[in-house]
Amino acid sequence: MEKPSKLAIFMKRRGYNAFFSLKFGNRIKEELFHNKKATLSEKLWALRHGFWSGKVKSLGINRDNVNDYVSVFDYARIGNLNGSNAAWIDDKLFLRNILGAYGEYLPEYYFYRDKQGKLYRLADCPEGIECGTGGIIELLDKKGYLALKPRLGSLGEGFMRLERASDGKYLINGQEYDRAALTEKLEGLLEVIVTEYVFSHPTIRRIYEKAPNSLRLSVFRDLDGTHKLLSARIRIGMEATGYIDNVSKGGFGALIEPETGRLMWEKVLVNGKTVKLPIHPQSYAPLNITIPNWELILKKTLEICNTVPDLVWIGFDIIPTEDGFKLIELNSHQSIDGSLQHFHPLMKSEAAGLFMDAFERRKKLFKRTLRRLERHDRK
Repeated sequence: MEKPSKLAIFMKRRGYNAFFSLKFGNRIKEELFHNKKATLSEKLWALRHGFWSGKVKSLGINRDNVNDYVSVFDYARIGNLNGSNAAWIDDKLFLRNILGAYGEYLPEYYFYRDKQGKLYRLADCPEGIECGTGGIIELLDKKGYLALKPRLGSLGEGFMRLERASDGKYLINGQEYDRAALTEKLEGLLEVIVTEYVFSHPTIRRIYEKAPNSLRLSVFRDLDGTHKLLSARIRIGMEATGYIDNVSKGGFGALIEPETGRLMWEKVLVNGKTVKLPIHPQSYAPLNITIPNWELILKKTLEICNTVPDLVWIGFDIIPTEDGFKLIELNSHQSIDGSLQHFHPLMKSEAAGLFMDAFERRKKLFKRTLRRLERHDRK
């Protein structure tokens, strides 16, 4: 395990958890001593306001609008707004059990291998399939495709698309394996879940076929207890992303118009900039589409929130399909420093009250932020 630096220890004393203390401690050193894309004064100004200099530039943050944004440092220090619910929200294994009433909108769950290497059959594993690595391969032979993902994780890390190829060969994210090599690979993976591989609706799949081109719906609960959609975006894959579609991995994101489900090709985030992009730059497929089954997706997303009313801040990852949609995962601490705040600065959004309430409940920790926001309001 990586030993925390003095800076990381200092950050933990300032209210950051162990993960962020270590991550940010190392990142600050990288920012100050190795980042050549900003001047020292730019880096210090960004850090003083809780941002990385690169995000200040890509979001267009300056002295006049900095208070419109929740800083990445404040967001880390707030902790998880969903409290103890975060444990099951982020655990893909629990998701199938918690949302069992919405099973038709979830992928089928087949196997789970724990950290000791023991394999378990899950609820949707067909009868007659053995509980072993051979059973996974047998199921792959029957289905043609499977998805394998870590039980915990985000940003597409560790995701694998398993595919039955020809001549007794198999593919993992496009790389060829024979049966023996596939068996060895699968048996070396721990704390992973094997599920149905979900193909997106043809309207979306033709934009870029390798990746699912999933939707991210950011939902919050306002101070009156009502769940509302803050933002809907689509993440679209590129050659750089391979079989995932994360914007941070080289894909691009676009807003979805909530009232109609229209993909807003005139507001596409590419490399940190908003541009008009009528076609995919590699597949040349048109982006002027309406998200299939949009009304159903929006209705069921809010319905799920009302079923579990303690959720206050949640990111839904959804793949529209030919007959509806599939909810791939939930995110209890969704990233805010990418496309979300690029399109919706949080302290100017409908969700501002949620974050202000979080700051005020921990006044001592956020006194500097609250003081800055108070001065801003007086202007």
